[in-house]
Amino acid sequence: MSFRRAFFHGVFILGIGFFFICPPDTAVGEDIEIRTLERQDQQVNIKASWPVTGISRIDEESESFVRGVVDEFEKNAKELGALLPQDDEGDGIPCELMVSYELTRPSRIVQSILWTVWSYTGGAHGQLNLVSSNYDVETGYPVLLEDLFLDPERAILEFTRISRQRLGAESGGEEESIPDDMLQAGTEPVESNFQTFVLLPDGLRIHFPPYQVAPWAMGPQSVDIRIDELEMAKPNMKFWSADTE
Repeated sequence: MSFRRAFFHGVFILGIGFFFICPPDTAVGEDIEIRTLERQDQQVNIKASWPVTGISRIDEESESFVRGVVDEFEKNAKELGALLPQDDEGDGIPCELMVSYELTRPSRIVQSILWTVWSYTGGAHGQLNLVSSNYDVETGYPVLLEDLFLDPERAILEFTRISRQRLGAESGGEEESIPDDMLQAGTEPVESNFQTFVLLPDGLRIHFPPYQVAPWAMGPQSVDIRIDELEMAKPNMKFWSADTE
């Protein structure tokens, strides 16, 4: 392996380590089957995985999501292949993709998945995207914001208020604080700004990918909100049942 290729593989590994997402303390047991998809050639280096929970609708959607990400990435990699620089050995720098997940069971009827999609297609650093899915395990259907709250618009307003308060306070007084203009723009009270969330046993965790509320160098951000802080949004408490299976 050439020095240049080894260098970019090192950047890839460090990038994943730097942007490790802290999972909730409700990880699903080791009996969950893990399926993987790996491809490696001169154009791409792909490592992707997804869980098999035994709930067909969830499993089909998970596999479809991963394969869709991989297919789109490979399509883009082929288009970029002719444009990427060649090293001294005549090899191109491969485009990198890693898809991983955190699977949790925050309550009796909810299963949550946080997908981490890291890719490198050239430039100073890679790209990191976070995607979340919450499911009703009894039906296999997604649990949406309007299912969780009788007043979802009020929930979004509370997400904005609490996120700005927490993220601003956490970075206040530090040398590297979150720029206020990024924080304000990334937490505007619109649903698209809060679409990446997973349930917790006592609330939910909102995830913000790099660049939404903070620069790339500060990594992704997250805010935990307790359900008792969202009473004005009228939460549907059946989704936070403590009686887990």
